[in-house]
Amino acid sequence: MAILANDKHSIGDLFNNRNPFVIPQHQRAYSWEKEEIESFCQDVREIQDEYFFGGIVSVHEHANNVAGRIFKVVDGQQRLVTFTILLILLKEAFEEVARFADLEEDSTTSETAKSLADEIYTTYVTYKNTRVKPPKRENRLTLSKVDRDYFIDLLNNDYKIETSVESHNRLRNARNLIFEELIRPVLEDKLITAEQKLDEFSILREKLLENSVVIHITCDDINEAYQLFEVLNDRGKELAIGDYLRSSTLELLENDFSRQEAASSYWDEILAKKNSEKYIKSYLTSHIAEIKRSNVHRQFQKAFFHTLNEDVENVIKTRIENLRDMYLVYESISEGVYPYPQPYKATSWQQSRLALVIKELDHKLCIPFLLAMFECTSEEDFIEAILSIEKFVFRYITISGLRANRLSEVYRRYIIKLRKGEKFSIDEFRKELKDILETHCNDKIFADSMETNLNYKKNAKTIKKIRYFLTTLEAYHFWYENHKLKNPYPTMSVQYNLDSIEIEHIFPQKPRNIEDIPEEYIHNIGNLSFWSPSDNKAATNNIFSEKRKYYAGSNIAITRELATNESWGKEEIENRKNYYVELALRIFSIK
Repeated sequence: MAILANDKHSIGDLFNNRNPFVIPQHQRAYSWEKEEIESFCQDVREIQDEYFFGGIVSVHEHANNVAGRIFKVVDGQQRLVTFTILLILLKEAFEEVARFADLEEDSTTSETAKSLADEIYTTYVTYKNTRVKPPKRENRLTLSKVDRDYFIDLLNNDYKIETSVESHNRLRNARNLIFEELIRPVLEDKLITAEQKLDEFSILREKLLENSVVIHITCDDINEAYQLFEVLNDRGKELAIGDYLRSSTLELLENDFSRQEAASSYWDEILAKKNSEKYIKSYLTSHIAEIKRSNVHRQFQKAFFHTLNEDVENVIKTRIENLRDMYLVYESISEGVYPYPQPYKATSWQQSRLALVIKELDHKLCIPFLLAMFECTSEEDFIEAILSIEKFVFRYITISGLRANRLSEVYRRYIIKLRKGEKFSIDEFRKELKDILETHCNDKIFADSMETNLNYKKNAKTIKKIRYFLTTLEAYHFWYENHKLKNPYPTMSVQYNLDSIEIEHIFPQKPRNIEDIPEEYIHNIGNLSFWSPSDNKAATNNIFSEKRKYYAGSNIAITRELATNESWGKEEIENRKNYYVELALRIFSIK
């Protein structure tokens, strides 16, 4: 990559010497909302000396028939647009000051204000293009196709108030809000003279043109510029990958207007979504199994547009349409919501396991694999894969604390198989998971880890694990007590909101009567059960003999069976722990 320049510039210098800036034709539109504009105005208001407004990344290109050279903006569109709006408002403010000064018969102030207004317009907002005949004045900033004409009208104060284009509304709102925040308070102050208004706006001019600075990085290749932006940009709202793909694909559709318009609409929908950048990466991973951190846009192009047949326009439009449609699936899976439309083939209990994997076990590594499953296999296979993933993740990662790299490799292999059109076998998938458990997380490792990592006293995350653990034991309790010689199967009639259940210390944490029992037994998993929201929990700190009747009336089977004990102490806690471990070893195995 050739970086031609990497220099610090004031905004005045940037607009005066780096002309013109052009937003690539098909890059997305202006996107700043009220919050960003208010933050920008606050930053400008508080400038004392030098204030850094971040980096601008652009591509230097020759354009002999236009201006000799142009700078295509890769990163910095929002700031450049907002600075330009403030400049044009400041120019109009000086013109208003001149009018006030004329009314006050203050010719010095009037002439000075007119001169400053003219300087802003001719030096910073526009430039004289002498490469066309006759020479004419051009804007220093040209926006992408969707906003270009509206922005010109906005700078000329000749814009439409009513518009159906959302980015036009944002541009108009930006102009109005900046005016309200930075211009109107001075213009409408009836207690100060025109000369004092001139001084106030001159201070604002200095803050904007001399004290506001950026780093302008100039490259000689747009691909490399986007790569640089990917590496440098870590602001939480990165747009490089989506912006580049939008621009490049729409350029490829230049000769097919209807498909270009459709693809443009799809991109607008995609890039308007929250986490669109993260989604594009997950989507790509769900097709090629593994991506590198940098050059994601090139990896996307190679995966989908590397070799295109004669129906190139339809291939591109169809891919972007699929990218748009799959976002709803991605969003559902990411939120733990079952992604299939009704009528479901999964029971409510089976559907709830996805939320447990994603939210409670915090296992998001599976999302690209599940996207591939959704597109390439049956709903039944999707359900069975989730159930196996849940068991594996809890045993191997959540409790035993082992790294997910082996599971990640399984996902990678199956994504490749699925995208090649190979039939998915749930039995083969389970066997791979089973082999990993037998080799790296056998029953002894899992049993020892349960006692260590399901101790109530640890922290809030551990309590979350305990809630999941106990409710899952409850789901399989009937099977274990009645049919444990068969493969495990749950009672699916009840799903628990884990946030609504309460952990029960059978031997209470704060007993009324002091008994001789070590503290480590109190928080041991064998001393824990749980109440359902409808249970009577009034006696939770009473001694065991007083709580037995409450246990007997519980809706929870593993809590209700506590009432069969005559007393509760170290021996019972140890027995209960062993019971839990035995049950868990059967449940959290892959058959």
